[in-house]
Amino acid sequence: MKLCRALLVWGLLCMWLPAMAAEAPATDPPASDTAAPAENAPALRLPTLEWTLGTSHHLGLAGWIVTDLMSFPRHESGFDTSWHSTFNLRAARISLRYGYGKSLSLRLDVEASTSAVEMQEAWFQYAPFEELKLRIGRQRVPFGLAQNVSLPDRKLMEAPLIAGNAKDFKDIGLIIRGEAWEGRVCYAAGAVTGSRDIAVNVNEVPDVAARLIIAPFVGLHPAVSQLRLGGSVTWGLGPQRNGFRGRTMAGFTFADPPSIRGQQLRWGAELSWVNRYMSLAAEYQDIRQKRDELTDFQTTGQVGNLQEYHVRGWYVQASGHIWGERSDSGPVTGIELAARGEYFNYGDGNKTLGGADYAPLPDSHVWAVTAGINGYLPYNIRVSVLWQGIWFDDMTTAPTWDPGAKADVSMPVHHIFARAQIRL
Repeated sequence: MKLCRALLVWGLLCMWLPAMAAEAPATDPPASDTAAPAENAPALRLPTLEWTLGTSHHLGLAGWIVTDLMSFPRHESGFDTSWHSTFNLRAARISLRYGYGKSLSLRLDVEASTSAVEMQEAWFQYAPFEELKLRIGRQRVPFGLAQNVSLPDRKLMEAPLIAGNAKDFKDIGLIIRGEAWEGRVCYAAGAVTGSRDIAVNVNEVPDVAARLIIAPFVGLHPAVSQLRLGGSVTWGLGPQRNGFRGRTMAGFTFADPPSIRGQQLRWGAELSWVNRYMSLAAEYQDIRQKRDELTDFQTTGQVGNLQEYHVRGWYVQASGHIWGERSDSGPVTGIELAARGEYFNYGDGNKTLGGADYAPLPDSHVWAVTAGINGYLPYNIRVSVLWQGIWFDDMTTAPTWDPGAKADVSMPVHHIFARAQIRL
């Protein structure tokens, strides 16, 4: 019954969004806000509304509304396993941009969802040259391909498992960005606070982050001009706080964040390729989080340097536009098919010394396959439906695990998602 009600509400919303947008003007083509365009489309489109005051002052207003329906089987304590279905406002964002001439700009993004109203981006930028742009404030951290794709631009609704908590994609700091050689080289580097997940907003020293993108075929045939290779890295040194949290697209936590302290190192390698007919994205990320001088209650009075928490994973994602109007940056209207395969591994290895366990955390891995269809409608409306299957190596971490019955969990655990969104 809950699933039927959720489907009814989502269906009514899908009919209401086109009617609401019937008088809306179409927006301009996408414009990049990251070190390089990611996946099929750059991070944000140009503002829908623009005003120019005199010859130097420019004001822009943009936004989007994203609604989600999700359904997956889940065991609740005291009840049998049943399908858990929810409909929610994933995000409603308003973005205000101001520019003075070509060198000074400001941006302020506020986002509301079913759970909260939050500030997403708030920064000031000074750009004396295309090769040098200084940006200070809350902004996207220059790490990873998956972490630098804006929510409404994601082909399969949410980021891969290895991307982690979406709240960590942005941070407060000073980032230097730029591009050279007619866009063949794009970079971003700087320092951010390094606060992650639900940890305290303090750090011993700022995290250092950098991302480099190489686009060797810019200016050549459109089929290959948006092929990009890149890498990124972050390094930090922090107090005791939460480590990486393993969470599914539906928001279910299958790997609780351990306590970490000390050096934190992340690195990744990425590939993206976009043309009129298809997109391809592949990435590997490796995360190492030290656990120095921690008291871990999973051992008996153990105090010392525990084994580091090591998380690594990869994904390969592809999409193809099979019908409709298209541009060099991807679909404008019509039907698109998309799929992703991914692997996620986590744990702290195996180390004992003098009868003490220095690696008390579980070691496990997860496989996931996601497939979906996107419908692009006029007036920047998109409707998506997708399926995801997840194979948990440790069945006790699956949402369908019943600790009372202790019976084997059927794999994969199926998930169904639907999304309706509009760019204002």
